[in-house]
Amino acid sequence: AEMENHGGSEGLVEVVEPADKAYFLAHIMDVEGKKYSVRYVGEEDAVWVDAVRVRHVPRPMTPEEQNRDWQVNDMAEVMFEEDDVHSWWEGIISMAKGGFYVLSFPDANDQTQTEVVEKDRLRPAYGHQPAKFDKKVFPVPREIQTDMRLTEGMLPKMARHADLFALRLAPDGSALVAIGSAASLDTAYVL
Repeated sequence: AEMENHGGSEGLVEVVEPADKAYFLAHIMDVEGKKYSVRYVGEEDAVWVDAVRVRHVPRPMTPEEQNRDWQVNDMAEVMFEEDDVHSWWEGIISMAKGGFYVLSFPDANDQTQTEVVEKDRLRPAYGHQPAKFDKKVFPVPREIQTDMRLTEGMLPKMARHADLFALRLAPDGSALVAIGSAASLDTAYVL
């Protein structure tokens, strides 16, 4: 099964901070070659990042994965929450005791941080498979630009119908930016 649509039509992806192997949720806003514009959840402004840092949001865990009996030396991703923003950090289980796990997070300077966590903060380490996106730009006729602005909230629904990953209104309202796989863009008619 494709991992494609867990960010489904809201255009949600995860962006890695390579030095920390930490993943942060972001909305993909635009595509330019090997760069993606992303707006991190909880932030106002978009930033450009290298496309290779972006992966699809992993599918929800299966009951088997939720009930997994984690072992020492297993790789896992651990959820951290700060100001209502979730991030996932890849670590190695160094100890397991009574439903608690000690994880080690080696960083770029060979310093190891450890954290004691409960099972409900663990998920499998999904590895880093970069997500591939293309874009197609559809000009918005001047006479409907005002209406488009008013109905911007409908874009996720339109994206879903067109089988696109995301649909964004250009900042000046003059175009719709369709983001998705090359195949879905080939057949996309949004207006």
